[in-house]
Amino acid sequence: MAWSGIRKVLAGNQFLKAVGVLSGGAVVSQLLVIGIAPLLTRLYDPRDLGLLATYAAVVSLLSVVCSLRYELAIPLARNEGDADCLTVLCFLVLTTTSIVVGTSVALMHLAGALHAFDAELAAYFWIIPVALFVSGAGAILHYRTLRATAYRSIAVSQLAQSSTTAIIQLVAYKFGSLALIGAQVCGQMVASICLGRAAAERPMRWKQSWEEIVECALRFRRYPQFSMWTSLLSVANAQVPVLLMAAGFAGTATGYFALATRVLALPMHLVGQAVTHVYFARAPVARSEGNLAELTSRVHQRLVQISLAPLVLLASISPDLFSMVFGENWRTAGEYAQVMCPWLYLSFVCGPIVRLFEVIDKQMYGTVLQMAFLLMGAGGVFVGISFSDPEIAIQLLTVANVVCWGGFLVWLGSHLKPSPAVFALATFRESPAALLCVSPVWIEMQLNHGEWQLGLVVSLMLLILRGRRILTDQARAEPGNHVE
Repeated sequence: MAWSGIRKVLAGNQFLKAVGVLSGGAVVSQLLVIGIAPLLTRLYDPRDLGLLATYAAVVSLLSVVCSLRYELAIPLARNEGDADCLTVLCFLVLTTTSIVVGTSVALMHLAGALHAFDAELAAYFWIIPVALFVSGAGAILHYRTLRATAYRSIAVSQLAQSSTTAIIQLVAYKFGSLALIGAQVCGQMVASICLGRAAAERPMRWKQSWEEIVECALRFRRYPQFSMWTSLLSVANAQVPVLLMAAGFAGTATGYFALATRVLALPMHLVGQAVTHVYFARAPVARSEGNLAELTSRVHQRLVQISLAPLVLLASISPDLFSMVFGENWRTAGEYAQVMCPWLYLSFVCGPIVRLFEVIDKQMYGTVLQMAFLLMGAGGVFVGISFSDPEIAIQLLTVANVVCWGGFLVWLGSHLKPSPAVFALATFRESPAALLCVSPVWIEMQLNHGEWQLGLVVSLMLLILRGRRILTDQARAEPGNHVE
């Protein structure tokens, strides 16, 4: 199939087009983040990255409750009046939460409670209320823009955020971890401004009576009752291990873990995040039309095709790759990444589909799933801490996530009525193509005593051809698409 034919398919398929716009902005922005990573590892030490990861974990946990997750209801509201009222409600709750957090930090400072934390980290606590408000406002505006299907504006905001963050981190490196943290806040602020300008282009009624706001809060109360706790558990599942590692090991171990997550998890979630947004927007329609199971299975299959071969390739060479790109001091981060690959794969192919719980009003199941993630993951890290070995913590954390995601796929198959084996078969069917793409690296490593650079070039070429084949199959599968 000619590349011009692929462009015709993308232009004629609204789902692929939406994913392309969102993932395009995410890809460019995150490529920028990854591109400067080799510079950051030479400008900052592992302790600086560890402090950034710890700070980000605290802010991420607070960000979940800053609007009580009412922002999730904005794209699903039945009419614009409800969407407007939800937006006003979210900003009122966000402002109140930010003031409460700021007051709490001030009281902790007066009481001397901040001395219980790392001295350098405690000095940055004053940034948390500002960061909380900025990130919360960005989330509200993001979902408001998503409702309007203004995907291009979302992509622009992602690029602006990454560019601002990268520039500040590179220019202000002499300030150490403060530059890393301040750059994140400034990047989120720029993204919020971009989304705010996009939202301002569409009419909205900001003046809402207290009766309307209270009625709206009660009507959508399932979001703070269930979705907030599910989201909090989801974020805690990702951030609590970081906090536990920061408390149980040296700051360098947290820095290694943070770099491994940053370099591997973010690229694997670029397309996944875009698919999540589009799936979340289309799933209610598919449910009403009786096509939810078909849509879910198709999305899962596409994610498997996209991710399996690249992750197998990364798992094969990540220690040497990290050592070459970031410096020999960061080889340990590559070893962590190698262990985490099965976890990242299942997270990528299952993560977007988790939003199904909200679409079918089964938020309680999502809460149970995230509770399992948190308890098993935290338990694994605690075992690693008891042995004073961060590698054991990473290994057990990976096992916990693999088990939980496997359980989710079994539930998904039994609930949507395709057999659970359908989701497992998607991986098995893609395995031969993935092994073929990775085989040049393995062959060269065997023949040239661990060398893999030439094999990597061949493998990347095979991955490109595989990607083209995936688009070809997608074109043939879509009714009404005729590609020569």
